[in-house]
Amino acid sequence: MKRELENIHRCIYGKRIQIGVFAVLCMMIFVYGFMYRIIDLRFTFWCAIPFVVYYLFKDTKKNYFDFSFLLLTVATLIIANIAYMREPGLAMVWSDVRLVFVFPMVYMLGCAAVGDDIDKTNTRVFYSLTALNLGMWGQVLLDYINRHFEPRDGFTWFSFWKDDYEARTVFDIGFLLMVSSLFYGIKIRKKNKVFFLISVLGTIASLIMTLFAGGRTATCVCVVVFFLCALTDAIQNRLNYSRQIKKIIGFMLIVVGVIGIVALILFFNNFLGIRKIYESSYWSRQGGIVHNIRFEWAREALRYAISNPEGGWALEANNGGTHNTWLEFARNYNTFVFVIIVCYLVVTLLNVIVILIKEKNPIKYYIMGAVVSMFIYFNMEPVGAVPAYYYVIFFIFISGISNNYYRQCGGRKAVSSSRIVERIDVCQNMGVRNEERY
Repeated sequence: MKRELENIHRCIYGKRIQIGVFAVLCMMIFVYGFMYRIIDLRFTFWCAIPFVVYYLFKDTKKNYFDFSFLLLTVATLIIANIAYMREPGLAMVWSDVRLVFVFPMVYMLGCAAVGDDIDKTNTRVFYSLTALNLGMWGQVLLDYINRHFEPRDGFTWFSFWKDDYEARTVFDIGFLLMVSSLFYGIKIRKKNKVFFLISVLGTIASLIMTLFAGGRTATCVCVVVFFLCALTDAIQNRLNYSRQIKKIIGFMLIVVGVIGIVALILFFNNFLGIRKIYESSYWSRQGGIVHNIRFEWAREALRYAISNPEGGWALEANNGGTHNTWLEFARNYNTFVFVIIVCYLVVTLLNVIVILIKEKNPIKYYIMGAVVSMFIYFNMEPVGAVPAYYYVIFFIFISGISNNYYRQCGGRKAVSSSRIVERIDVCQNMGVRNEERY
């Protein structure tokens, strides 16, 4: 019986079947990214189960414990319990409770997308993120095209898939993965020219569309992520640069610094009316970039979260809301849920930092760009915590990818060390001195 089960397991997890399952998973990720406005989250929950089960049963002896998954599950249980106690109607409440449990399932789907084959993690991460990237970008492209054909009111217009008004900031989440992949695309331009062209042209098109619509999010995310990736790459590869390249980089930094200082002086002195032009443009809306009113709302929301840990409070300055996905969990449920979410965010960001330090493959810039862009967006927009949307699942899915990749980074090092030990043992058995061979 045991041998028969082993044969069945070997057949189910054959190489071709694993490739087929992963291909179907990428197709599902793309379809959801392309049509997430009309796909019910409960349907997503049921579709994720087969892939998660397939991932967990590949190696029954492996320890799949994940602290981030534990934090998400605890937060989910608390949210579901609060939602159940607040509403007397069983039918509606049970629907909401099931909706919340999408969080840990989507996280595990991100882990399943990476898998546990150390030699294939980079490839699987690339295709998983690219499937979501192209899907979301395709949907936001249709939404922005629809802006010119459907009725619109200021910064709101009908989405492509649904005849409902949506704010531009809600649409803009579709640009994030594309604009944050620019540095990675440039980094691998010689190995993958197709993705290089997609990332460059997609980023240019994204910035043009969002700027003409009066948006700032995609542009700011693009600049921040590109700067962080370039800085990280420059620091890590500084020893590999030739003296000539170092001089060029130093000269460019001096030029940029001088231009920046001169530009600031001209701006504050309103040279040629530059400052007045900025203040009359949408870039200065709600305090601009540096002094944006959302920061003040976040500080006030934190004070409310501390003084009213049971939740249910509202900000008078913003019609009750916080304009911050993470703080919305404190407002809608309680501060303890918010603290758990913050711990989960800290773990995810720390894992990304470790990936940047340890990993040499450029895929780390794709991962960092995806995590940081979503993190910035949900710090500025509340739509991630609204049950009707729950767009925070995009961050949760990406964090599942990054956190599992973090574990694989440690595993890759351990495996390589074990292979060295095996080779040393072979050499000893052959009577060859280790010092001569290694």
